[in-house]
Amino acid sequence: MVVEQPQCGLYVAESTIPHAGLGMYAGRGYPRGSLLGSGDMAVISVSVDQHVSPADDPQAGGSWLAGLETTMTVDAGLPSNGPSDCVSPWHLPFTLTGLDCRPVQTSACSHTGIHRPLPTAMPNCHFSLNNVDEHNVRFDDAEVPFDSPGRGAYTPWIDRTSTAALDIDAGSELFVSYGEAWFSGRVDELGIIPVGRHYAKAERFMGRYADFAGRVREKSERGTTPGRVESAQSDLWDVIRNFPYETGQRNALPRHYDGAVRVAEDGKSIKAVEREQSIRPMEYLERRGKCADNLRGGTSSIPHAGHGAFATRRIERGGLVAPAPVVHFPHSEYFEMYDVLPGLRVNDTAVRDEGKPLGKQLLLNYCFGHPNSTMLLFPYGSGVGYINHHSEDYNAEVRWARDFDFFHNKDWLNRSLDELKFEWRASLMLEYIALRDIEEGEEVLIDYGKEWSDAWEAHRKDWVPPSAEDLAGEVDFYSREDEDTVSTDEYDSAHPVLPTQDELLSDPRPASVEQMCYVNLNHLAAYLHEPETTPKFEREYGDVAVLDGDDDDEGHSHPCAVVDREYVGGGRTSRRGYSYTVRIETVKRSRHLTRGDFAVEETHFITDVPRDAFFFAWRGYGDGVDGTTRRAFRHPMMLPDAIFPEAWRNGNESLT
Repeated sequence: MVVEQPQCGLYVAESTIPHAGLGMYAGRGYPRGSLLGSGDMAVISVSVDQHVSPADDPQAGGSWLAGLETTMTVDAGLPSNGPSDCVSPWHLPFTLTGLDCRPVQTSACSHTGIHRPLPTAMPNCHFSLNNVDEHNVRFDDAEVPFDSPGRGAYTPWIDRTSTAALDIDAGSELFVSYGEAWFSGRVDELGIIPVGRHYAKAERFMGRYADFAGRVREKSERGTTPGRVESAQSDLWDVIRNFPYETGQRNALPRHYDGAVRVAEDGKSIKAVEREQSIRPMEYLERRGKCADNLRGGTSSIPHAGHGAFATRRIERGGLVAPAPVVHFPHSEYFEMYDVLPGLRVNDTAVRDEGKPLGKQLLLNYCFGHPNSTMLLFPYGSGVGYINHHSEDYNAEVRWARDFDFFHNKDWLNRSLDELKFEWRASLMLEYIALRDIEEGEEVLIDYGKEWSDAWEAHRKDWVPPSAEDLAGEVDFYSREDEDTVSTDEYDSAHPVLPTQDELLSDPRPASVEQMCYVNLNHLAAYLHEPETTPKFEREYGDVAVLDGDDDDEGHSHPCAVVDREYVGGGRTSRRGYSYTVRIETVKRSRHLTRGDFAVEETHFITDVPRDAFFFAWRGYGDGVDGTTRRAFRHPMMLPDAIFPEAWRNGNESLT
């Protein structure tokens, strides 16, 4: 008896956007508001810009590591030969210096990386076609005991979901918004990306073009050879679309003449034509795509593991469990963490003390490595971060992707790490394959390798749970029942009108919450003089860059204190009823001709700050809960020796 399997709901295949690499597609129709796949995890890397930069030049980090801080963004798969309509310049499914911190809401947000697997990382961006809404992660400790050796070895931030922003047809490519500000600072890399206002102007232009084309067609019917007119019209469109003066309006026009004809003659909008062009036939996806929703997260059956991956449908032996594009790290320095040099900051960023290593980033646990190589690979397929280890009863394995040559670059398997460190794009893919039939709801397990097993057993043997003294002054996320522990969302909702510092003396803010402001403090004042005292700056909010959250990828979120508020109308209990005066303290680096660099403290008083410029962050981290503890287990999974490239074996470096 043949049992019909549930239809695949999400596919990975080549994007309909030229040069955009991978795209994500709907395997069936999705009504507006419906869930796309299952909620995935977010892995936090703390203070990345501090830890990856050398002490003598915090903004350098070496050619490859410097690229991490400036070009790792939300997409994957762009080839290096130029931008496309709305895709990122490489590389990773996350930003390392603050993108989308608010779903996690930590006080380290401005220097924190949020690493997001599929499906939230995979969709490209197209401002006229965005059809996916992304949602916040939630905190879930998977009920791992406080004294477990697994504390800090897995991420507690899970269920980052995506839903249909509108009705989505089967075969449609999925698109999310990166925010206009994300592209405004990357014009040199991507060109001018058209946004909403550009499409409105382009539609008006197409109306005038339709009138012109109609008059030309009328004249052609009175004697001119139709073929010659059509050819001339096509050439004219090429001149219009490829005019050397680039604008957002020009880039919003249909790329090709046939698209322009459909808009001009058929009366369709640019958006309608582009949406039609973004739909793949289901036969194409079934033949040339890879199913990407075979896994969901849940509580693992493996002790101390936290979360696990479970099959959403039956997977036959030899079948694909999940595709997993990988981000390559040719050298493992990225994962190191250090203490800071006291009193020195550069661009509001602490400087690492290379003589005081603290441990390694949690992301290391989600990477594949090899005992004879410094190469590390971060797989970001949907649900694969949940897959746990079993040395005997594993039911899946990894291999290099097959029949996906448009993305998976086999040539890279024969290139040295010194060559690959200059490839700032993702162009490799692993596949998780079933070793036997896996039933719906069964946990998927792989073998992490002997080196990982030995390291875990040593960690379990030596594990000493953190004491109360270790946790002094920190908020333990596990103690959610504590009356002084309030979530940021709860506090924000309960305080549409923000209290001043004087009011907080009688009604203190919970210890778990820190007030933050979006504001740009990167002006040159500290570099213009050598102050004897702390310089103070008084400005209106309009005098500084006003940020809306999408602009917060340059570290422009700061702890701030409300010193006064003024009623501006609209209701005294309304979020918009008041403007605020805030105090922000920061430290910058100044330079003296003979003394060299030194730290300068600044105090900023900013008036007329709107309520929307504030958000609330977790204050501190419970030891181990988010992977920042020094004692937490750290070790990459081991890629099987049989498939690990010889060209990458550059020596044995300890990764523990």
